[in-house]
Amino acid sequence: GTIKNCYAGGQDYSKLLGGGSGTITASYYQAATVSSADDADKTVQAKTASVLQSPTGYSGIYEDWNIDLNGNGSNDDPWDFGSASQYPVLKIDFDGDGDTSDDVTRQRN
Repeated sequence: GTIKNCYAGGQDYSKLLGGGSGTITASYYQAATVSSADDADKTVQAKTASVLQSPTGYSGIYEDWNIDLNGNGSNDDPWDFGSASQYPVLKIDFDGDGDTSDDVTRQRN
């Protein structure tokens, strides 16, 4: 399988790696500090909380996260980046009302 455009809070990023083979790209885990040894495998990169929270749009480490989910040739803007003190959250219409803004608010609280 493929894991792309994701992050895991905390230093245990084994949940991203799973137990099989596959590809992981543009994915990060939170670490208190980051050294070059943390990124030795280059598949899942260590980032501090401030780096994970600082982009408020598709820039920096998140520049490739705006993807075409439905195959129509246009990027679908699937992430809400919030403010510079928040982690990005997926825009998912959990309640089925056609509006993801109320669902993003619920995820952040």
